[in-house]
Amino acid sequence: MAKTEQKYPKSEEGRLVKFLATDGLVLAGFFVQARKSKGCMVFVHGMTSSFYSGTLSFALADSLKKEGYSTFIINTRGHDIESWGKKFRNGKAESIRIGTRYERFEDSKCDIGGAIKFLESEGCSRIILCGHSTGCQKILYYQLKARNPCVSAMIFLAPGDDHNVAKNKYGKRMHGMILKAYKSSRHKIIDQDEIGFSAERFLSIADPERAEARLFNFDGELKEFGSIRLPAFVALGEKDEWSIKSPDECSDILKMKTGSSSFKCVIVDGADHSFHFHEEILCREISRWLKGLSIVA
Repeated sequence: MAKTEQKYPKSEEGRLVKFLATDGLVLAGFFVQARKSKGCMVFVHGMTSSFYSGTLSFALADSLKKEGYSTFIINTRGHDIESWGKKFRNGKAESIRIGTRYERFEDSKCDIGGAIKFLESEGCSRIILCGHSTGCQKILYYQLKARNPCVSAMIFLAPGDDHNVAKNKYGKRMHGMILKAYKSSRHKIIDQDEIGFSAERFLSIADPERAEARLFNFDGELKEFGSIRLPAFVALGEKDEWSIKSPDECSDILKMKTGSSSFKCVIVDGADHSFHFHEEILCREISRWLKGLSIVA
């Protein structure tokens, strides 16, 4: 199949939105609304990404709109490598450092919670959570903590095993870096690579006891993933450059661990971590899966 360029939705097909995380942080997103919506997908990006980067989220929004689903593509406070955000607390505004480098993973539940509150104000009562890469950990963590009854299904696209990626990258240095991070201030830069993780962010992926490191550790027990009973869809790229195991191994592990009431895992032939040039195939698989579910707004 010839590679085709994925086009972004036209501006009139959606609108830019500012919304508040539940802890008062101002965030932004792009809301594509379907008529007589069957439900709404919240798309959560991965590390260093954002609602405006890449093509995958927009391809999904276009595809799902044709099926009668709205899509809210959001920024979390981990958007881009480093940024500044405005947070409102007790009637006062303060500027805080955010971005992948400085975010506290556990705060992502506030971002997703705020996005869902916005959708509720728009009349959306049935939510599909969709995460890409580290966004998979974030949607899983949110639902584990919130147990939000409005969430009807979950979609995990190229879930990233960030802990084992870090182990492979840092090797014998990792133990010493963990000790250094625990002795450092939260925002101290521990790693001088292209991201430059702060101590807080580094420990989140490096310490196997931390939630982010544990949730999609394919060498671990995946208890949290197995506790989710909602319908769940997982897509893996056959040529995922960040995967620490083969897609077949990952698929077998997830199928064994899942407790989902309706689980499907697909491997997209030839696809990389972001499903570049394979968005159309992925969208078809997701649409086919959704048609088998009873998600009605």
